Amino acid sequence: MEAMAGQGAMIIMGDGKHMFNSRQGDGHYRIDIGLLGTEEFAANPFDSSNHAAVKEFLLREENFGKYSPAMQEVISQSDGPFRPWVMYYMPTDRLNWEASSDVTLIGDAAHVTTPFVGDGVNCAMRDSVILAEKIRELGLNKEAIAAYEADMFPYAIDVITRSRQSGEMFFDKNGPKTFLDVMTSGKPLIGASDGH
Repeated sequence: MEAMAGQGAMIIMGDGKHMFNSRQGDGHYRIDIGLLGTEEFAANPFDSSNHAAVKEFLLREENFGKYSPAMQEVISQSDGPFRPWVMYYMPTDRLNWEASSDVTLIGDAAHVTTPFVGDGVNCAMRDSVILAEKIRELGLNKEAIAAYEADMFPYAIDVITRSRQSGEMFFDKNGPKTFLDVMTSGKPLIGASDGH
């Protein structure tokens, strides 16, 4: 892994699947593998505590069995734990509720999204800062919550939309070409910011 990814990360994508390998602070590499499937598939395609069965599944021809020997070696040498993770996102047309006088939501509680633009924590921190600014400016009341949510809704809609588009790109049949085209288009899906 170190020879391929160095101190950073590497992405392998195409043919409806992807692998994202990233070096962690303690020096190990985290391997995230994405396969398209139904919610039922992700719930229990195999016993995820059985490392040999997980590796056998991932190395099947229809999964990563046609990938390079180096990528197959990454899978075969992985030591787990393996955790299936179903990805959900908030339908953007639902980000329009009426403000309450005593409660609001931030981060994933307000606008869960897929991780394909890497903005989850940033979005939650942004929400916290905006909410704190509105409370300082307007007081602890419905007006502050409504002002925060009026700011949060369009930003969250943008993050969810970009993440869904990015996810489609990661799983595209011609993923690497699609990824490069998008990232060099002048309007990349990843790394957008509104300055907060």
